[in-house]
Amino acid sequence: MKKFILLLIVTVLFVFGCGNKKDKVNSWSQKDRNSFIDQCETMQSFIVVLQALSEEDYSDYCICCLGVAQQKWPNLKEADKASMNLSMKDFEELYADCAKQHLDF
Repeated sequence: MKKFILLLIVTVLFVFGCGNKKDKVNSWSQKDRNSFIDQCETMQSFIVVLQALSEEDYSDYCICCLGVAQQKWPNLKEADKASMNLSMKDFEELYADCAKQHLDF
């Protein structure tokens, strides 16, 4: 159940919060980074209740996920595009380290 909820959140995050690529240069603007974090944090209250996590732990999780996304894609728009082709298993694998570190999965 916990993994399903995490995967659902990550999917929503990418569908509504990611995308943009200019060549291979990382060009995440501050606005894009903030948008990614904001989308992640909109799910925070739901996850914090289910996991009995502190808000600080969840914020750390969102920051960790942003780092992963920035390493994988050059910008938010490109991340959005790519996320449309990822399976739930792909999302789980992509953010597994963040989940282990911050969500106690």
